This record gives sequence, C-alpha cells and structure tokens, in this order.
Amino acid sequence: MKSLSLWERIRALFDPAYPPELADELAVRQFVQVRQLIPVLYLTIAVISISAGLAARHNLPDVFQFGLPAFFVILSFIRYRSWRRKPSAGVLPHEARRNLRSIFLATFPMALAGALAAVLGYFLSVEAARALPPMFIMLAVFACANCLSSHPRAAISTLLVGMTPVVGTMLIWGDRGIAGIAITMIVVGLLQMRFIHVKFCEMVKNMTLQRDMRLLAETDPLTGLSNRRAFTNALDTRLAVSGSDTLFGVAMIDLDGFKPANDRHGHATGDALLIEVARRLKALGAAEECVARIGGDEFAILFAGASDPAVYAEKAAAIRSVISLPYAVDELLISLSASVGVSHFPRDGRTVSSLLKAADRALYAEKAKLYDSDEDDEEGQQISLFG
Repeated sequence: MKSLSLWERIRALFDPAYPPELADELAVRQFVQVRQLIPVLYLTIAVISISAGLAARHNLPDVFQFGLPAFFVILSFIRYRSWRRKPSAGVLPHEARRNLRSIFLATFPMALAGALAAVLGYFLSVEAARALPPMFIMLAVFACANCLSSHPRAAISTLLVGMTPVVGTMLIWGDRGIAGIAITMIVVGLLQMRFIHVKFCEMVKNMTLQRDMRLLAETDPLTGLSNRRAFTNALDTRLAVSGSDTLFGVAMIDLDGFKPANDRHGHATGDALLIEVARRLKALGAAEECVARIGGDEFAILFAGASDPAVYAEKAAAIRSVISLPYAVDELLISLSASVGVSHFPRDGRTVSSLLKAADRALYAEKAKLYDSDEDDEEGQQISLFG
C-alpha cells in the first residue's frame, strides 16, 4: 500500500475520506450531532468568559475584566438563541451543509479573537499570573473541539487557530515552567486531533454498516430491485418533500401469463423470467425515483415529477410494450404481458395508502377489461365454429 505524504496526512485529518454515497446522510448526521451540543458549547464559553474576567481582577486592565468577557457572553447568548431556534429533525442535506459551513465560518474568527486576547493578556499580566489567560482560552478551545468533533474541519481548525498563537508565545517568551505548560497543551491538542479523527472514522464505519444492513433489508434478493418496504419508504419521503401542487405518479405492474409459464416450465424458469422483467424495468425506469418488486410477479415504479399527467400514460404504455417483448429462457421463447395501473399525486391522494390503493384500483380495472376482452374472443371463436 502506498504511504501517504505529510500533506496528504494533514488533508486527511481535516477532511477524512468517506464513501460518496454517504455524503447526504453524513451531512445530516453531522449537523444533528453538532446541533445537540452547540447550545451547551455557547453556555460553556459564557461561563469561561465570566471566570476569566474574575481571574483578571487586580491583574489586567478593565477591558479584560469587563469588556472582553461581556463581548463573548453577549455573542454566546446571541448564538445560543439562534441555535435553539434551529430544527433538530427533518433537515435536508443541503440545509445541513449550509449550517455546517456557517459553523466553520463562525468558529474560526471566535477562536482567533480569543487567542489574540490571551496573547495580549499574557504580556500584560504580572509574571505570577501570566499562565492564566492562556489556560482559559485553552479550556474554551478544547470545549469547542469536543462539541464539534463530528465536524473535523471545524474542530481541528478551531484547535489550530486557538492554540498556535498562544503556545508559540509561551514557548518563545516564557520561562521553563510556562514552556512546560505550552508543551503539555501541544500534546493534549495533538491527542484531541487524533480523537476527533478516530471518532469521525468510527461514525462513518457505523453508518456504512447501517447502510449495508438497510440495503439488505430493503432489497429484493432475487431481482436486486427495491422491495415493498423500500418502495413505501421512498414514496413516504417523496410525499414529505412535495409541495401541494407538485405532480408525480405511482405505477403498479402485474405480469399477465407468468403463473401458467411458471407452472408449466418450473420455478427456475419463473425466476429467470422475473430477473429479466426486473432488468427491463430497471433500464426503462433509470430516471425514475424507485423501481421495486413488491411481491410475486408484482412490481411498482415511483415516477419522477412531471408537468403533465399524460406523461405517465405514455410511460405506462412503454412498460406494457417492453414487458410484452419475448423472453428467451433455456432455449424456450416465452411471452408475457403486463397490466399497469397509475395514480397521480395530488389528484388520487396525498398519503402513501391512498396513492397505492388508487394505483391498485386502476390496475385491476385494466385487468377486468383484459378478462372481458378474452371472454369475448372465446365467444366469438365458438360462434364461428358452430354457427
């Protein structure tokens, strides 16, 4: 395995790798975890600011005793109120990414302002109390990194921006005791970065396992299509994000002639037929939101949004045509056909149950017409034979 360069290692620390298919789910998970901790973080920063102001009494100018603590307390209170209003559920991926970006942009200047204030406080303090300003800013930086650990870029940037000016000052201008404290801060900071990286990788690993298990639970093992559970979930999700006037369609598909072919030629041939039907539907529905086998010889498609309901009638006709093409299985040439029922949102319903029932009704109405047509053909044949 090729070893990573130093730059690649640093980049991996800030932006650890993850499977691209997890991008949306990961962004939402990161935001939800940060959302739970950030209000507590701002309260913690407010408490540390007040404590630092009290420690600065009789040691530093009034700006350190009252001005800077008041600034950070007010800023923390404003950010706390803002984050308390943010929703904790039902966040879409693009909203999660926008919030994560705002977190990164907010923590950077706050960490830099705190670090510069600590450096100034270090030089203005009496020698016996010089370690106090750096210690307070380090407490705030470590608290911030812990709360942002699910967002490595923001967490590690906060550590570097908050620590570098402080520990650099302590190493260059401090005595042996101060330098020892600075070295300890560096070690703890490096351990914190490693902890953030490992925790993020564990989160991605757990999400990958959950996704694999979910795929197993929501995939039809024979055809590889989505199963009934996955189709219902996809339809439920579609309803959750659709506006009242957004048009989309649901198709229920039932194979005609499959049962006689399965009984006559055996289950292996029947399975081969279902696999080929699934392949055709998957190719035909590549641009649709979900193609599923919901049981036996029944399939379903969740159509993408359209501006005209007539589009779905054309798609249903295409499904019938594609399914009706002959199937070559084990030197046999087998013919099938398909009945297709389509329901439209919002005309036929606004819930999963109502849309599925409407599609079922349309499907069996088509089957009834086919059955009546077959009976008429049989009667016509009898009249011509015996008339």
